[in-house]
Amino acid sequence: LGKKRINFTPFVGVSAIYISPQWEDTQNYTLLENVELNSDASWNVGISLNFYSKVFKTPSYFRKMSLVQGVLKLKYTYYQTGFKKEYYGLDGAMHQATIAFGGFTRRVKRSL
Repeated sequence: LGKKRINFTPFVGVSAIYISPQWEDTQNYTLLENVELNSDASWNVGISLNFYSKVFKTPSYFRKMSLVQGVLKLKYTYYQTGFKKEYYGLDGAMHQATIAFGGFTRRVKRSL
């Protein structure tokens, strides 16, 4: 529960993807047995922003006093797909935006 309220993190990574029909579908439709798309390793890049609220004390009517802090997370990732040009419509890039919120708490071992 530090005093830093905004956390900015750029990142770069490597990823791969494999797409195929579900096993049950291949049993019902034998034409799907040979359908699969394999991607080569591809790169991704993005930024992650975390906004932390100030730390609050829980009301005193709880048995043990706790400290509570909320967080809002924003993340953007750009993926360069590794599919071959022969797969029409899959040879481009993907953009992913994520918004998450939550919080955490911890007990105070001694009174404040």
